[in-house]
Amino acid sequence: MINNLVHPCLLLLFLFTGMSSGQAQFTFDHGNYQKGRGFVTDVTGRKPDAANYDRVTDGSPWWYDFFMPADLADGKGGVYKNIPVKIDLLADKVFYKDSTGALFELMTPIKYLRAFLPGSADTLKLVHAKYYPNNHDRSITGWMQLQVLGEAVLLQDLNKVMNENKAFSSAVADYTISNQLYWVVALDGQLYKIKKTKELQQLLAQRKPAMQQFVVKQKGFGAQVHELVTAYNRM
Repeated sequence: MINNLVHPCLLLLFLFTGMSSGQAQFTFDHGNYQKGRGFVTDVTGRKPDAANYDRVTDGSPWWYDFFMPADLADGKGGVYKNIPVKIDLLADKVFYKDSTGALFELMTPIKYLRAFLPGSADTLKLVHAKYYPNNHDRSITGWMQLQVLGEAVLLQDLNKVMNENKAFSSAVADYTISNQLYWVVALDGQLYKIKKTKELQQLLAQRKPAMQQFVVKQKGFGAQVHELVTAYNRM
């Protein structure tokens, strides 16, 4: 059984390596919804309103604009294998297709997700910010993509922002959606949004003073963040 007292790395390994004390398989049978088990807890589920994005002229709310098979974990010991999902990052919703191809919204909060990108051997690992219940930075929300796993966990916060554009003479507005990505480091169950390489190095040096003398060799903010977190985990 998963609980919030387990070290974050162990919780991530639960999903990302497939280790579990009791994996659950879920068949998309609407008869199961009313029992309060599986994903959807009402009788019919919630169908997404595609009209919400009718006036979006640029950008997309989706993580990927197609369904991908994924393994999901709900944070309470439930693991669900090979579920076709599509994630709306802007609305923070996960949608799936049932066995008939009908589209529904997942109602049970999903905290961990390992998706399999079609045509690629790579797996994409996501963790939801609600996985860290003691996090005090309320600006860190929604899904984060796992980059480095270890004593320090490196994540990329996958934010989307929608802006309204309204012409001076028009009564109708249109909208654009853009990415707003942040680097986040998890230490001892707390999330820290990283804006500068020096800021991250100082944060890590508070726990391991040798990091203060570490010389960054990579170029580019993202590469330097990876390098620092990797070095910290190897000490």
